[in-house]
Amino acid sequence: MSRHLFAVLLGIAAAAPLQAATFTVTSTSPTGTGSLSEAILALNVASGNSHAIEISFNGLPATINLNGPLPQLDKPLVAVRSTGLVKPTISGGTLYRIFDLGPNVTLFTLSDVQLTRGVNFDGGCLHAPTAGIVVARVSFNACTAQREGGAIHAGGSLSIDEGIFTNNVVRSSDGGISAGGAISKTGTGNLVVEDTLFEGNAAWVEGDGGSTFGGAIALNTSGNANRCTRCRFVENASRRIAGAEVPGAVLPSTYMGGAVFIQLGTMRLESSTLRRSYAQTVGSGIATIAPSGLTILNTTLSGNYAFGGGGGLFDSGNGAEIRIINSVFDSNGARGGVPFDAALSAAHLLLDSNSLIDVFNSAFGSTQVPGFVVAAPRHCSVANGGTVSVGASNNVRVPGDEVCGLGATTREALHLGPWVSGASGVERRSLFASSPLLDAGSVLPVATTGSACHPSDMDGTSRPQDSNQDGIFRCSIGPYETSTERSLFAEGFELDPL
Repeated sequence: MSRHLFAVLLGIAAAAPLQAATFTVTSTSPTGTGSLSEAILALNVASGNSHAIEISFNGLPATINLNGPLPQLDKPLVAVRSTGLVKPTISGGTLYRIFDLGPNVTLFTLSDVQLTRGVNFDGGCLHAPTAGIVVARVSFNACTAQREGGAIHAGGSLSIDEGIFTNNVVRSSDGGISAGGAISKTGTGNLVVEDTLFEGNAAWVEGDGGSTFGGAIALNTSGNANRCTRCRFVENASRRIAGAEVPGAVLPSTYMGGAVFIQLGTMRLESSTLRRSYAQTVGSGIATIAPSGLTILNTTLSGNYAFGGGGGLFDSGNGAEIRIINSVFDSNGARGGVPFDAALSAAHLLLDSNSLIDVFNSAFGSTQVPGFVVAAPRHCSVANGGTVSVGASNNVRVPGDEVCGLGATTREALHLGPWVSGASGVERRSLFASSPLLDAGSVLPVATTGSACHPSDMDGTSRPQDSNQDGIFRCSIGPYETSTERSLFAEGFELDPL
């Protein structure tokens, strides 16, 4: 468990009265003695405000298959957890939502279970319109909603630690709106996610028209301390699943944020990866229309493809400040077309507002995505008064048609190594010894602001190091400070970049 989540739980424990009762689930039957449904009913009528449900199957694999909706939880402080080394599975059978939190719930804690195939209008597996939620070591698989939050719809604070979100979908019909294939975070409070995988999630609309936002996460909250640390986003999508394959369909239809969509609230994305996401209009990796701000730190965006523009990042936040620090954008691409022509395709960055993007010690590699048609290999495009500020910030880009001033130097290749699992547990691309990113960053003292490097890299290695052994300590560009791979290939040759 992360230090942050542990502190949250300690705070809850200090503020809350001791749990009045613990109700144990010993039967996989959907109803009756020892069932989960019976435990919820007993909890709701028990005296006191703080109770727990423990699911105990003696460490054996077990699945609770619901045959109807579970009762709505209705106590202020509720914890649901399992015992034993094997996590039990609760299945909605593609018919029923699993957990629904009533208006009296102020805090819900869920740990060590697997939720699958829950279905509802909002929050297919977990619906919490007002309650705060703490989730630890829980997997959400194949949960489905029609409007918001395929797996989770949260209107209060939401903390997730060591989560797994796979193949969750929010899908609407013709002309509808769907947001947050895995998570839709609305209302008040912050979204705090650590050490979590998002893979194969999608925001879909069936047929023509409609709009989709955030294949994995849709953020629309008043909270200004949202963050995702050591998060892995793989093959998430925001798109239509029928009709002609055109970028914008019939405007104002739009399909934004293949992995992450930000409508309101700040976001800090740190020590993370976003890979092979798809957006049918703009912002395959990240799309933001929020004026609140975005920080991308020690993060890699690779292999993301937008049919319209902004393969890595799209912003129309109108006054937002976006900071990109020690990060790598590589092998992202965009096709371009209505409503975005080739000049605004932007493989890595598309700024369509009067926002400001500050880029420090970051690298911009290939503008090609294997298997996809891309427009002119433009790293970055700006429209409507936006500004990309790079100054003397030690950025590197490979050759291409760039229009934003990206890159103090131009290189043939970044010489990124294969994807490996780093010390942080997040897949990362190591640096070959020949990489131009080694010791090419700032010589200023480490800091989190200005043009200096961040004090540590994605794996926690302190900066700066003398990575190229020339006797000068200076930061490397991108998320990784040192080389862990020997370059066995000729100049300009790289492994599969995705």
